[in-house]
Amino acid sequence: MTRQQRDSSAPTERDMQWMAEANTWVRTAVPAYYERFSTGLHTVADVLVWLDSHPEVPTCWARWMSVYQTRYQMVRNACMALARDGYLETSETQNAKGRDAVAYSRVRQPEWMIAVSPSAEADVVTALVRRWLHTNRNALRNVATITITQRKQSTPDGRRTAPDRERAQ
Repeated sequence: MTRQQRDSSAPTERDMQWMAEANTWVRTAVPAYYERFSTGLHTVADVLVWLDSHPEVPTCWARWMSVYQTRYQMVRNACMALARDGYLETSETQNAKGRDAVAYSRVRQPEWMIAVSPSAEADVVTALVRRWLHTNRNALRNVATITITQRKQSTPDGRRTAPDRERAQ
């Protein structure tokens, strides 16, 4: 085997970039799946079917459509992270082939109402805030309301300006 043949089987820089983009998408899409299907047990395969048929599948995910194991690992890792953060609970079940598998379900607890403005940012912010709320649920046991607003700055002449984005970052 020549060196060129060996190198052609190695992942390219573009493949690595697609992998990173797909992982990022999966980390936001999996919580969205459990928001939509908030009851019952769901296996990684269930989530995969939904992601594969998602109307807004990004190119980075479509790139891996022919590689089931890669997609499965991405979703499994996202589900495991959500379970570790306390957002999902795990249960033992059987997969379609009759083998032992892990099923995930959304943790049942009081719902938090999250409103985001502008609405174009709602999905990203809601997923981020929900994950934080679920992770810190024991510390927030007696908290009924959390209000987060972005402060507006005032200029020396008293006019209001847009929020200070540098401070928020």
